[in-house]
Amino acid sequence: MRYLDAVAMSQLKGLRLFPKNLANSSEAAGAHKNPVRGFSRDFFQHRPYAPGDDTKTLDWKVYARLDRFYVREFESENLFTTQIIMDQSRSMLFQSDKNPPKWDYACRLAMAVSWLTISQGDAVGLISASNRIEIELPPRSGFPRLEVFDGRLSEARPQGLSSPEISLPLASSRVKKRSLIILISDLMGETEKFIKGIVSLKTGRNEVIVFQVLDPRERDLNFEAPVIFHDLEEETEIAVSDQEFRLRYAKEFEKQIKTYQSALHQNQISHYLFPTDRPLEESLGRSLRFR
Repeated sequence: MRYLDAVAMSQLKGLRLFPKNLANSSEAAGAHKNPVRGFSRDFFQHRPYAPGDDTKTLDWKVYARLDRFYVREFESENLFTTQIIMDQSRSMLFQSDKNPPKWDYACRLAMAVSWLTISQGDAVGLISASNRIEIELPPRSGFPRLEVFDGRLSEARPQGLSSPEISLPLASSRVKKRSLIILISDLMGETEKFIKGIVSLKTGRNEVIVFQVLDPRERDLNFEAPVIFHDLEEETEIAVSDQEFRLRYAKEFEKQIKTYQSALHQNQISHYLFPTDRPLEESLGRSLRFR
């Protein structure tokens, strides 16, 4: 897989991803109270068989009728869902020096979260959006799901404008059951619109975590003046000829991060920074242990 390899998985072992609020309730899967995952008397749906699925789940009546293998899926009382929502707007293309593009870093982060969720026996879904929904893969459990996610993310490319006031409520409407929602975004745009959009994800008693992916140059604007900056979304340019501008920018950027942290904290939403010049597994491990 492009965005998940054996080295990454070995470094993620030992980490746990549980919703804090759900784990303390009788509704949560949390600590795997039921040893049989995903099975109960409540039938959910059929889906095509994928390599790695338990053959006990095959529906032979459907096979006799359609001559194709389908498995039965059931709602599990102990199964919780992690829903990943990714920012696929053009600003995610940015990279500096030898750092990876924010989009590639975000895809690796999404795959790491997916692997953690599935390795616990739980279900994970993926939604990617710019000013519209670009990718929508409903929650499923089982390791074959990782191949599906990796394939779709490998084909995708950031495009369109960031419109969190539109895309995030739309993404929230696609979440059908109480979930742990993880938003992966650079949060580049109008702060108030992002905050409003993120808060909208908490409908239906969802728990929300924000992973803000940033290139270090975006935080300190550490370029030698004069320089021309090109806006990846608005396609505008601005010329900067003095270092005083850089200092003012850095100050305003830190102010914006504090605004996010304060507003999200007030709404009981966790917020973590993921600089692209630091190892992803290290930042993810620190964030989850902090929780």
